[in-house]
Amino acid sequence: MLEDGRAGPAPLASVVVPTVGHRDLVARLLDALVHQTVPTERFEVVVVVDGESEGTQELVESFAGSLRLTCLTQPHAGRASACNAGARQASGSLVVLLDDDMQPVPGWLGAHLEAHDGALRRCVMGAVPVLLDERSRPLEVWMGRRFDDHNTKLARPDHVFVLRDFYTGNTSIRRDVLLEVGGFDEDFRVYGHEDLELLVRLRRLGADLRFAPAAVAWQDYQKSFSNFAHDTEQAGRTAVLLAQKHPDVAPEVVLYRGGRRIWRTVNACLLFATRRSARVPRLIVALESFLAKVAPNRLSRFYALAADFFFWAGVQEADPRGRRIFR
Repeated sequence: MLEDGRAGPAPLASVVVPTVGHRDLVARLLDALVHQTVPTERFEVVVVVDGESEGTQELVESFAGSLRLTCLTQPHAGRASACNAGARQASGSLVVLLDDDMQPVPGWLGAHLEAHDGALRRCVMGAVPVLLDERSRPLEVWMGRRFDDHNTKLARPDHVFVLRDFYTGNTSIRRDVLLEVGGFDEDFRVYGHEDLELLVRLRRLGADLRFAPAAVAWQDYQKSFSNFAHDTEQAGRTAVLLAQKHPDVAPEVVLYRGGRRIWRTVNACLLFATRRSARVPRLIVALESFLAKVAPNRLSRFYALAADFFFWAGVQEADPRGRRIFR
């Protein structure tokens, strides 16, 4: 959790970038920050390397002449811990969280600042479309469509925000509000749900959630299907952790809810088989590799069903009776 210990003059905003050492991605992100329409002397950048640096620290230091920069390193403790470390170091009144695979457009930071418009307890999400081109893999295309649909939904004037809408890969909040709520919960050490847990406490604090379509940060989605499956399984595990911490929001936590009854039956059988053999998830990963070769443009349904399976496999691993938590 965070404790405030700062005083004195500060920039308008502190851009906090948690990273696991993706040097090339961080280099592109920092170059995009150099070209913001907000003058570079009006904001600072705090990069937090969570685990092995892989040359990231040296890369960050090479931008010292172009940006107001700080680079922190820490033993691997997870994204929540890295975000908290960056917020502790931040001296700006506004903390802007930006994941290392993002490429903000020139007007990105200005749009975040404008969206706050003097509000004291506002949390602003920027748009996170996926970078796609003719070389994009089927999984990237599917994820791109999902994010486009999500951004379109959030941008509707009549949209009522729910817990699952929230993400912090491109999000800003006043530093004092982040301190007041206690920062991210560092019990979340693996992928997923540290952001939703934060929102639960922000809502109780009375924070106002907004979406800023102009605060665009393009997302470079580079995960293999194996990585996607692993992350989705971890999201199932952290969903259980979130539901255990906040039972009242458990029904809002579920990431995937399956489809037709026949799929729910098949999924239940696959989950039962997974309890008997670790080969089942590996076979599904192998099946994706085959389908991507023979039917690359017809995988959307497969990805949706596979995501449903891996999520509930993670729930099952965290708690064999985990399904009951979300009813």
